[in-house]
Amino acid sequence: SGTVNFDYAGPLIESILEGIKIRVVGSNKTYELVTDKNGVYEIYGVPAGRYRIIPEVPCGWKVS
Repeated sequence: SGTVNFDYAGPLIESILEGIKIRVVGSNKTYELVTDKNGVYEIYGVPAGRYRIIPEVPCGWKVS
């Protein structure tokens, strides 16, 4: 699980955070998730191992 954050506290923040695509990439399988209105994503039943978390970066955003 994790959370996508955005340095913005104005109106419509929930609509900005909801539906961001997240890819969880392992050596054998890739999972695709989407965030809820709070920017939270969760996945269950993933085998132990190393994974890369790759968020979809909306136009104009930067990952830090």
